[in-house]
Amino acid sequence: MKVDSVSGFSLESADPSSLDNTEWKLNTLNKAQGGRINIKGLISSDTGSHLNFSAKLGMWQNGTFIVLKEANQDVEVINPLVFISEQVNNSANHVAFPGEKLHYEVFFRNIGTTSFDNLFVTSKIDGFAFDLSTLTSNQGQVRANDNLIIWDFKQVPELQHLLPNREISVTFDVKLKDNWVPSDSEKNNILLKNTVNVFDITQEFNIKVNSNLGLSQKAYYASQGGFQNSGTVPPKVNKSTTYIIVWQVKNYFNDVKNIKVRAVLPQGVTLTAVLPDNQISNFSLDSASREIVWLAGNLAASKGLINSPLSVYFQVSLTPSFLLQGKLANLIGQATVSGEDQATGTVVSSTVSGVNTDLPDDQANSGGGIVH
Repeated sequence: MKVDSVSGFSLESADPSSLDNTEWKLNTLNKAQGGRINIKGLISSDTGSHLNFSAKLGMWQNGTFIVLKEANQDVEVINPLVFISEQVNNSANHVAFPGEKLHYEVFFRNIGTTSFDNLFVTSKIDGFAFDLSTLTSNQGQVRANDNLIIWDFKQVPELQHLLPNREISVTFDVKLKDNWVPSDSEKNNILLKNTVNVFDITQEFNIKVNSNLGLSQKAYYASQGGFQNSGTVPPKVNKSTTYIIVWQVKNYFNDVKNIKVRAVLPQGVTLTAVLPDNQISNFSLDSASREIVWLAGNLAASKGLINSPLSVYFQVSLTPSFLLQGKLANLIGQATVSGEDQATGTVVSSTVSGVNTDLPDDQANSGGGIVH
């Protein structure tokens, strides 16, 4: 797609990023698919002037851009009367996490020369990630069915009279869903939209959502992943019993690169083998810290949600000391997965608990983990 340069308008940012501030390379669009390009910039034209924006959708063939569809929009530059801004969790550039509670504060500053009386303000949120059952506002009227919050001068005294150069704010809170399966159009493009309207002036704000990495850590004595175990269950003091640890990683909303999984082996536990073979080179053990690190690589958005997660199997050998007699023995400590979110630029992570010889996921051997 190409957007013609406009005299009096300077592009400052675009989402997704452009190739050269005028052209965007789009992925293949199947039937009924679409997308959105958001462009922000600075207007330097005088009040009363007109800017003509032109966008062309097409394709390159033999060095020539073939236009398939063209759209034009004429915009008149007016003198603004109210400046609207937003902060989410006290930040103007917040990037949200799934499950997070968001505190929105919307600011209105009178930048005109006359006062405004009896203001009426609306805020409409849009995004599948919002848990609308949690939408609340101390002073506003919440209409969850419409994703709408309304403030008027009867409930908010500050809206009755806004003097020049004065600023007021209104607030609301909403929680994000913990997890969901993103649609194809949402992958790498989840935006939380808030459209604010006051005095016939509308301002749209968008914030991004980080991906969520899911990690599973399970232990088995029963055969898994091609491993056979040895030793007794329950384990015995000064006798070795082998177990299989299974790590599985899934990814939700955005592509994530350089994924790593880390955990520490307790004293008395040693690493003996790793499967599949193509993961051996990605697996390491620091003998001093006893930390295991798996370089799991990259995961595309939604990998492991409706198809198989990324998995690795490794075998450990437990030789419990007499101090563990009559107790459950830890096989591995808590594990943490982390990676670089390619849509937000944030390092995302999650942690799961360690596992012991109780083996809750091994039906054949669960509950037989007390050291004898």
